[in-house]
Amino acid sequence: MIKLAPRSAPDRARLQRRIIGIAVLAVVALVVGWRVLAPRPVAPPPPVTATVVPAEPAPPPAPESAAPPPESAAPAPAVAAPPPEPELPPLKSVEVVTHPIREVPPEKNPPPPDSTALDMTRPPPAYGGGYHPSEGPGHVVPKQFQGAARVTGATALTVGAIPVQLFGVKPPLPSDRCELAGTPMSCVELAKKRLQERFGRSDQVNCRTPNPQPGIVIAFAICLDANGIDLGSFLLNEGLALADTGQSYDYVGAEGVAHTLKHGLWKFR
Repeated sequence: MIKLAPRSAPDRARLQRRIIGIAVLAVVALVVGWRVLAPRPVAPPPPVTATVVPAEPAPPPAPESAAPPPESAAPAPAVAAPPPEPELPPLKSVEVVTHPIREVPPEKNPPPPDSTALDMTRPPPAYGGGYHPSEGPGHVVPKQFQGAARVTGATALTVGAIPVQLFGVKPPLPSDRCELAGTPMSCVELAKKRLQERFGRSDQVNCRTPNPQPGIVIAFAICLDANGIDLGSFLLNEGLALADTGQSYDYVGAEGVAHTLKHGLWKFR
């Protein structure tokens, strides 16, 4: 049996350094071998770009050669000159005799002109009564007035002590028929009923006479109720009155709407 002699400290240190060196060399060899043997990434191929070559324009068509003039072309015949016009005879001069102007003397007492201008104080053609001259020559219907109203007709009121006919509207004819909740009724009576309903809460009205003139007792006026509603326009919208174009054209549109919608008397006309 062979016995190994114990090594000294320097020998052990040299042995350890050799072992460490061998281990380092083994690690380096492994890394280098892995890099050599590992597959390399394949780079993607570059994109293919197609070059578009523009087409060459087609050559223009060759101009047709003008046909040569014919050699045996006959010359154009000469145009004959027109005959000279005959001379006109000279104009004759005529003397105009001047007649004296006689002036008509003006009349000493000419008759007054008959004016047919629109008079807004005249009653409409369908108005039946209440148009009377005043007893006093200086009586004038006020321009504006107000007071408690009382219904006296289809389009007539009494405001205070002034009889009023609503301006610009005419009452329906006695033959006009209307309906109230499906029941036949005279349009004149229905117009009175609708006016009385307007005065149910307040009978105060404000009236304005468009053209007051002396000698007229009845007032043809535009009247507004306590809510500011024009009573003439109200009756027209309900189809319970007609527009009086002899006094105004302001209510023609309201009459047309009621006629189209068949309100009131327009349901049976």
